[in-house]
Amino acid sequence: MAKDLHNIITLTGDLGSGKSKTGKLICAHIQGFGYISTGDIQRKLAEQLGITTLEMNQLAETDPTIDIKIDSIFINLKHTAEMLVVDSRMAWHFLPQSFKIMLKADIDITTQRVMHDKMRKSETCSGPDYEVLKHSLKARKASETKRFIEKYNANGNDVNNFDIIVETSFITAEDVAEIIIKNYQKWVVNQSYAKFWVSPKQLLPTKITDGVIKNIGFDENEPVIIVVYQDLYFVIDGHKRISDAIKNGVHYISTVLINSYEILNDAKSASQLIDMQYHAEVVEKWEADHQFKFFKTYHSPTK
Repeated sequence: MAKDLHNIITLTGDLGSGKSKTGKLICAHIQGFGYISTGDIQRKLAEQLGITTLEMNQLAETDPTIDIKIDSIFINLKHTAEMLVVDSRMAWHFLPQSFKIMLKADIDITTQRVMHDKMRKSETCSGPDYEVLKHSLKARKASETKRFIEKYNANGNDVNNFDIIVETSFITAEDVAEIIIKNYQKWVVNQSYAKFWVSPKQLLPTKITDGVIKNIGFDENEPVIIVVYQDLYFVIDGHKRISDAIKNGVHYISTVLINSYEILNDAKSASQLIDMQYHAEVVEKWEADHQFKFFKTYHSPTK
C-alpha cells in the first residue's frame, strides 16, 4: 500500500461550498502549507478560450486536451515534499493517500453564494438571474460528474471516497477549517475521528425513538445518527444531543451517516423510512422549542 501523503490535504465539493476560502484558512492556520486551486485555473482557461466554464466542461467531454491541461497541475503531486492544500475536483482521485475532504452544500445556498461572488461571472451564461444561475450550476456539476465517471471511473459524489465530509450550508468557513484541521491532526497520528459534520440546525427530527441504534451495534457515546434523503438530513438517533447543541449555540456537530436498511429489519428504502417516521407536527414543535426555522423541510408525496 502506498504511503499516506501527510503533507497533502485535498479539497473537493459542490460549486459555492466554500472550498477556496476554507483552503486558504487552513493554510493560514497550519504553518508551512501552500494553496493550489484548479478552480482558478479552469476559469482562466475558459476566459482564454472565450467561453464559460460550463461550456468548457461540455467541450471537455469530446476534447481530451482540456482535462490534460487541468490534470497536469496536480497529477504528479504525490512526488512532492511540499505541504499543500489542493482545491480540485479530482485531486482526491489522483492523490488517494492524501487527507481527502468533501464539502457539501444545499443548491439554493450555493446559488446565493456564487451569485454574490464577482469572481465567478463566467459561470453563468446570461447574467445574474437566480434561476438561470441555479440551472447552470446543476448542469455544470452533472457534466463534471458524467465526464469523471466515464473517463476515470471516479465518482466525486460518493461520500465513501473521502475522509471527512462537511455540510457547509450553515457553517462558517472558519468553523469548516477548524473541523478539517483538528481531524487532519488526528488522521496524521492514526487517531479515530468522526467523518460527517453538519450544523445541528440542518438536522430534521423524526419520530424514531432515540436508542434504536443500539440494536445495530452503536452505543450512546457515538455521534448523532442520520439518514440522507432528497438532499435532506433526518435524525435517526441523537435528538437530545442535537437539542442540547442548538440550545447551547454549538455551530456544528459530528454525525454518523448510515443507510436506511441498517435501521429497519425489513430493509425499507430511505423514502419508506422517512414517510413512516417524518411528521410535520414534530418538526413544527421542534422549531418552536428551539426558536428557529429550518431552511428546508420535507414534503411527503404520500401525506
